[in-house]
Amino acid sequence: MIRANQGHTIAQVNALNLKLLTRSDFDIIHGTYFDCYPRIKNQGLSRMKRNHIHFAKGLNFISGLRRNAQIFIYIDFQKARDDEIEFFESDNNVILSPGNSDGYIEPKYFLRVVTASGQEL
Repeated sequence: MIRANQGHTIAQVNALNLKLLTRSDFDIIHGTYFDCYPRIKNQGLSRMKRNHIHFAKGLNFISGLRRNAQIFIYIDFQKARDDEIEFFESDNNVILSPGNSDGYIEPKYFLRVVTASGQEL
């Protein structure tokens, strides 16, 4: 048997053990790359063909962030929650969000954007 915690593209895979986040005492961060950022900056983060957009709890390279990520996008959790965007935590500590009704976390929810070297964008 295989157990998947996140990353699904199959809509029927919905019996995940996800815990709804009602508050966050940690940074919610999405890692990306320079070539993706111009589109993200304008449109926001997209779940694309997945069920969720993936985030990490802080700069966690074990659960949620790739080591080669070049840009880190910090999310304003409270602002997004106030607009009814849901966030969940998987059993392996990855933060997931379906985004808004169009599957996006819009740029207005970006708290800050920083390169891996620490430069603010």
